[in-house]
Amino acid sequence: MSKFIRISLIFKLALMSITILLLMSHIRYISADTRGYLLDNHKTSLPNIKVFDYTTNSQREHYVRFGVYQMSFLNSSLDSRSLWQIDQPEKRIFEIKKCVQEAINNNINILIFPELTLNLPEEIRNECVNYLKDISSKHEMIIVGGSFYDENRFQRSVMIGPDWIHYGYKFKPSKFEVSPLFGEGMVDGEELTVLKTKYGNYCVIICADLISDQVQYCIRYLSTRKIIDGIIVLSYNPSSLEFLIEANCIVRRHPIFLIISNICIVDNKNMDYGHTAILSHIKDGLDNLPNSSVKLLDFLPGQFIKIDSEGRKIGRELPYSNLIYDVGPQQEGMLIFEINLDLINIPYVTNAPDQGYKTIGNIEFKEYKR
Repeated sequence: MSKFIRISLIFKLALMSITILLLMSHIRYISADTRGYLLDNHKTSLPNIKVFDYTTNSQREHYVRFGVYQMSFLNSSLDSRSLWQIDQPEKRIFEIKKCVQEAINNNINILIFPELTLNLPEEIRNECVNYLKDISSKHEMIIVGGSFYDENRFQRSVMIGPDWIHYGYKFKPSKFEVSPLFGEGMVDGEELTVLKTKYGNYCVIICADLISDQVQYCIRYLSTRKIIDGIIVLSYNPSSLEFLIEANCIVRRHPIFLIISNICIVDNKNMDYGHTAILSHIKDGLDNLPNSSVKLLDFLPGQFIKIDSEGRKIGRELPYSNLIYDVGPQQEGMLIFEINLDLINIPYVTNAPDQGYKTIGNIEFKEYKR
């Protein structure tokens, strides 16, 4: 065999070897691809969203007046299902009626109570709900009456309008109301509620839902598609500052406002409750405007504010950049403010407040006198 033929054979064998190796490599990669699978159960982990439209034959209001209560509404013991209960329901009813009368005196359009405000024995709760329905009908007021645990261990929010009533769900329990080992406590809710009313469109959620990844995804979805104007959060929350940070992250990236109604513990050294709040978009660097970030600093405690070397207020700490008003952890009363619904869903960079119009204004706090 000539030298030329031997070289040619070697070259062909080498080429065949390379080809085989490439084919085997390709087959191996294809095999790896076939081992992958679609992770589709994440879709079923998201809550359903149910929209209730109560805007028939009613024109959307331009300005809406809110009353948001922070009260020492405590649930002090556990029932046989390991769910919190009230020891003095008659006292709670008296306090609710007193709060409602204050809201009427201040011409409130939407009145909001904290989580578990209506966690009363069923017969007493039904009487209270009927009272709230009468008030709502008489005064054209929407009342978000807090929540309660039902007979199936769901936590249900209560939303009342002039001619309607709706019971929503808390989607995720907190660590204080569930016992996975013993199968006791609250069970996961079934859906999120969106209310469309003449006073605006709102998603009403409860406490730990605010820090739930699934619920946050749904909230951002609703905001991006301009389905909601705001979020109402009912809380019974000892981690209130952490929740403010979560709320701020949502409002910072979406043209909506967010309201938190939390309980407080008066005459107690525990300062982790409270911090009922309103968060929204505000103007930076325009000190002469009524809705500028500097003008609104007067409503905030010092812990949220940046101070320069000369002791001047110069802005908010970044985690609270969209916080407009915060109620102190031991204050009882009603946070009152007005929202301009015509401006809420406009990107705040081009919003009319740079011409002097306020997105949120007439802010005040009415102390509850016992």
